[in-house]
Amino acid sequence: MCSLLCVGAILISSSSTIRAAALNALDNVKMIFVQDDDTGEIVQKPANEAYLRYNIGGNTNLDDTEISKKVGYKISYPKQVGDATFGYKTLAVSFKNVPYDLDTKIYQLMLKSVENDDALCKLSEYTPLRNTLGAYVKVNTDVVIATALAKNIKYHFDKNTTVEHVTIGDIKGMWVKSTAPLYPLKSDIHNLTSYDMTSKPSLEKFWNLIWQVNGINYQFYTHITEEPLSKEKAIEFAKDFMAAQK
Repeated sequence: MCSLLCVGAILISSSSTIRAAALNALDNVKMIFVQDDDTGEIVQKPANEAYLRYNIGGNTNLDDTEISKKVGYKISYPKQVGDATFGYKTLAVSFKNVPYDLDTKIYQLMLKSVENDDALCKLSEYTPLRNTLGAYVKVNTDVVIATALAKNIKYHFDKNTTVEHVTIGDIKGMWVKSTAPLYPLKSDIHNLTSYDMTSKPSLEKFWNLIWQVNGINYQFYTHITEEPLSKEKAIEFAKDFMAAQK
């Protein structure tokens, strides 16, 4: 009985302290900037309420056959598409519903999963999906990127995105004008360079060509440049790229 009364006394006498601590905790909640999925605008959210999409990976020296085995579908990177020359290729894994303050052990497992199948299986709660990217350098402009993502991805476009339906030979595609946040860089807790989402990003314009063949989703887009990839040029590149996939 005594111990129960003592505990009760502690709770009663500490109630004001608890309220103060709670208010202090609210004041110290880490806020981050994200793009709203519906409006496309930049909004602030508490970091512990934000679940993000991650794409982790990097340049690879694997040949196209080895990459194809890793991603689960055939991919071939031609030496040339249009007037752009092959530069490099990457292997990566995308993840969904990832907390902003990710546990270090999980982060290291994500890095390992880029090429390790056992690690990939352990991350099923984040819906991992391997993907690959090829960069093509075009004279007097930035890098043109070709990506391939499998499993019939469904695209969601916000109200600020415009979509024009096009054809790439006999393939149906979409020419998409959209915006995406560009964050300043920082060194993260894993001593790797990452985006600083606690700083408000700028909204940059992107032009993408998107199409799908046999359940594989492809994209062509450019890094941010003063002269974006034109629709006609993107379609020309896509035709050359798809000719190499046969």
